[in-house]
Amino acid sequence: MVEGSGEIQVYNPDKQLSEQVTLKNIVAHDVAMRLSRTGIPELPSDNPITPNDRMKLRFKGLNQVISAQQCIITNIKAIVKTNDESKWKKSNKSEEDKSENKFVDEDNDYNELVAILYFVDLCEQKIIEARKTEMPEDDFIVKRDVNESVIVLELTKNFFDMIK
Repeated sequence: MVEGSGEIQVYNPDKQLSEQVTLKNIVAHDVAMRLSRTGIPELPSDNPITPNDRMKLRFKGLNQVISAQQCIITNIKAIVKTNDESKWKKSNKSEEDKSENKFVDEDNDYNELVAILYFVDLCEQKIIEARKTEMPEDDFIVKRDVNESVIVLELTKNFFDMIK
């Protein structure tokens, strides 16, 4: 509220969430995407020393991208649901309309967010499963022996498919 102006400001949860939470998470997502694509962190002091360090950082960036996407969706999901439910209730006023056109079956932003969150959770589960198994087919980063003393880390097709 501006002092002395007599102006009354209304609390808008959508705007507050956008300014305080969502923007911060979008910035975190952008930083994570940059790390996953380049392997170069924001701080120059953290720059990778070897190509293997860079590959590890790219994989770390992929994990951070997934986490950032989960945070963004989780933080905005409640407000989007409230907004979509109020629109749905306005267009389906009678109980008969509500039973015929269920909110869960409706094509709206909330249901789309739930589907995206489900997909992102599946991506996270793929990474967890790849860490548990010994099969190289499901890995995102593999070790390749160049010679007896040199091991090179390489990103797999799974990594590049997921980063898209």
